[in-house]
Amino acid sequence: MKQARLLSIRLSPDGLSFWRGDGSREVTVGFDAEFGMGANIRAAVARYMSKGRRRGGADDVAVRVIVDAGKTVIVPAVLFDSARVVDYLRLNNMTLAATERVVVCEFTAGDEEAVSIIVCDGEAVDAFGELFGPRVRFASPFEVMGEIAASAASAVRGKKKTAEHSFATLYLTPHNVYITVQCADDGRWQYCEVLPFASAADILYYACTLAGAGLLDAASSPLFVHGTDAAAVAKFLRKRFTRARVFQPAG
Repeated sequence: MKQARLLSIRLSPDGLSFWRGDGSREVTVGFDAEFGMGANIRAAVARYMSKGRRRGGADDVAVRVIVDAGKTVIVPAVLFDSARVVDYLRLNNMTLAATERVVVCEFTAGDEEAVSIIVCDGEAVDAFGELFGPRVRFASPFEVMGEIAASAASAVRGKKKTAEHSFATLYLTPHNVYITVQCADDGRWQYCEVLPFASAADILYYACTLAGAGLLDAASSPLFVHGTDAAAVAKFLRKRFTRARVFQPAG
């Protein structure tokens, strides 16, 4: 029996990128456009589909749209109430414009379930719905982050001796940093957040804030950095956090 394929599309302020099959990058299509411009989304997907057919496969069974957006709120699944989505945004000083739409995505945070409330352009949501129908589902980068954080937890637990009480995983996209802090002994998530950044100095500030709150220790807590410009960011973080390093998940 032919295995079902998954097409993953990352939607960010810079455009779209495409992955297919086992997660390896098959075709990438990018364009300069404002986040969520529906006409450009339709054109980019059409280009991908055309290239995919020439390469022997564009009719993917399932479609996952990973929305990289700074206007994101994380809520534990046990506390989430779908009728209070706008309230969650308001409590985090976020507003919903008339042209924007909310997508709600579940993900696994260690051994618990959580919900991402993501604000994106309504035209983008409509465009993907028209293009893929019921095959499409929206996802948070924390769905990917969960896999990275789990691999980081395994790396920490694999040590014979660990003095640290917690560690952080930082997943960098061009505009946002996705941060988790986990217990070193069992990998339990203590904190997760998506924050915007313009430079490595912003990320250092966030890490110092977590240290000030007692969630990290500058001397002993490992900081695993993955994603865009990870090497440069990890080097900058080592000015304060001596155990910051680039991390590549297993597999």
